[in-house]
Amino acid sequence: MVKSGGVVCFVRRPVFSGINAPRIVTPGCQSEWRPYATGKNGVGVRLGWSFLNALEWPNMAVSTDPRERFSWLYHFTDTRNLAKIKELGGLYSFATLKEMGMVDGLCPGGNDWSQTADAMFGMDRYVHLCLRANHPMEHIAREEGRIEKAVWLLVEGSIMKLDGVLFTMDVSNKSGVRPISLEEAAEQIDYQVLTPGLNWNDPGINARLRSMEKCEVLVPDHVPFRYFEKYFPNG
Repeated sequence: MVKSGGVVCFVRRPVFSGINAPRIVTPGCQSEWRPYATGKNGVGVRLGWSFLNALEWPNMAVSTDPRERFSWLYHFTDTRNLAKIKELGGLYSFATLKEMGMVDGLCPGGNDWSQTADAMFGMDRYVHLCLRANHPMEHIAREEGRIEKAVWLLVEGSIMKLDGVLFTMDVSNKSGVRPISLEEAAEQIDYQVLTPGLNWNDPGINARLRSMEKCEVLVPDHVPFRYFEKYFPNG
């Protein structure tokens, strides 16, 4: 336990399988522990546990810029894709993977309709990241069997400092959703509901949280491996 600026914080070290655990400081006692991977119907797969969905607390009161607020972003994929992701040196947009001839053998989360919609709106040119380790598309992919065992990759928030990164306030390929700049997103993101310590079971608060979970950070073409290597699953 430590004190920072008069706020009592708890330092928790989660147990990982084969990799060093991160030290994440979070205010209060409310925390969310989830397995790296979940199988169909949410059944846990023991790939090690992670403290997910943590915002860096000291930044919460000093900036509205998402590049400064989020220590981590998240990307879901099938565990069967992990070896190829490491071999290719990072995450690539679906359009780039097709151009590289690397689509065969991969297990995409999106169905044919989703991939068509992505291409129609130009979203296939981006790697899609989430604000929290929970997204409706991941749930649908598991329910429909395209993903057997979903794994959430922790991507450093500094990825948002790269050129061309955009933001959507809903699922990116949904009709009517407009990609916006991070500057515009700063005025619309509900930072308060993402702060640990709120009662996320309250119906009103939970509705706000679910809305934020649909948001996406769009990185053009490629997320280099160095941005998520630190906590990449290895077993």
